[in-house]
Amino acid sequence: WYQRRVREAVVSTQSTGDAAPPAQNAYAQPPQPVSSNAGGDELKDQIWYWGQCSREEVNETMRDKEDGTFLVRDAMNAKGHYTLTLRKAGVNKLIRILHHDGKYGFSHPLEYSSVTLLIQHFKQNSLSHYNSGLDICLTQPLPRPLARGRDEIGDLENQYNNISDYMEQLTEKFEEHASKRQQCVEKIEAIKKIQTAQQDIINWLTNQAVLFEERFKIMQGSVLITEQANELKDQKRTEERILESLDIKLSLTQSSLRKTDSSLKSIKLEIKESSRKLHELDRQLRSRNVDPTELRANYLDKKDYADVEYPGYEEPQNLVAPPPPAMSDTEFPMETYLRQGLSREQYREVLLKKPDGTFLIRPSIHKPGQFTLDIVVQDDIKKVSILHEHSMYGLVPPTTFSTISQLVEHYRTRSLREHNRQLDTQLLYPAFDPRFNSGRGAPVS
Repeated sequence: WYQRRVREAVVSTQSTGDAAPPAQNAYAQPPQPVSSNAGGDELKDQIWYWGQCSREEVNETMRDKEDGTFLVRDAMNAKGHYTLTLRKAGVNKLIRILHHDGKYGFSHPLEYSSVTLLIQHFKQNSLSHYNSGLDICLTQPLPRPLARGRDEIGDLENQYNNISDYMEQLTEKFEEHASKRQQCVEKIEAIKKIQTAQQDIINWLTNQAVLFEERFKIMQGSVLITEQANELKDQKRTEERILESLDIKLSLTQSSLRKTDSSLKSIKLEIKESSRKLHELDRQLRSRNVDPTELRANYLDKKDYADVEYPGYEEPQNLVAPPPPAMSDTEFPMETYLRQGLSREQYREVLLKKPDGTFLIRPSIHKPGQFTLDIVVQDDIKKVSILHEHSMYGLVPPTTFSTISQLVEHYRTRSLREHNRQLDTQLLYPAFDPRFNSGRGAPVS
């Protein structure tokens, strides 16, 4: 009988994979179920029931709570099962609530007709019957957060976008420090080479001084030998001072390298922590049927260039460029509108004060492998994401163009207004065409 009950507990543990049930005293009498009307059977109405939530979220909420604090959540890997999280001796204890044939409990035989009845019983009775190390009752139910609807999703969306922005800043900061580190390494190598050459000069001057001393002994009283020996000594002191300054420069550069390495280490830790938070927010959003990728794309689309302010830039007066020469009916060469290697501000500068219909296409900063169309509309710069799905391109689904060149040719003669009323223009003037723009950056192959 004892072995059979142990096997049943083991099988239940392997099937759910969320939290192991407490060890049961096989010789103790199972508790008697309480009356079916003790507390409501509606689990979703219980303040201690949290539904779907992550272990990390529970651990964060349970931190510093007193012993006896508890909540129930859905088991992550077993539908229809639940996990009781109980605070005991300053540690979170995870106890699986088993479910079979409409009965619930912590181990077999399952005695309770609902989770609510199970929890109600152990509010007044110790869990030590199932595990001698859990001599405690469920005394402090932890209420679920009040905002778990649209307000909560909005808050998660804001957190996701804020942390994504911060991750981008950290990445740029890391790249800057990595570039600075490389400069320090190259500078140290160059200084060491100069030091070696400088030391060779000093060694040569030292040997020459020895020779002059020997000649001075032979030709005592020679004014010429004395002057030459003094010149050698002066030259050697000058070279030694240069070597000392190189030593100081090397020491300062090595110190800068150590500080840069320390900064890189800190940034790496921040990136790792932010990445962990972003991964958890991604999981929470997907559990609420929100696609983080689509959320991010919509968020970035709203950050239009027109909303960016550039300190120190004064708007020129009456400085609108004249329309460029009319383009021929032949296909636009890709290098006249598709470039990479420029910053967002540089792409913006290319389009500033250009006539409506001037456009460029650039690789997306935030979505590798994707592209963005920037176009001047009513003296403003608008940004449009180019979709890339199933090896096809387009501005709206379904994507129908096999290449970006086909997409551009299509909208040379058709207005973008058919997709967006605010974009009442065609793709008229490639921004990097040499006839009206010198252009910068490298063409995209």
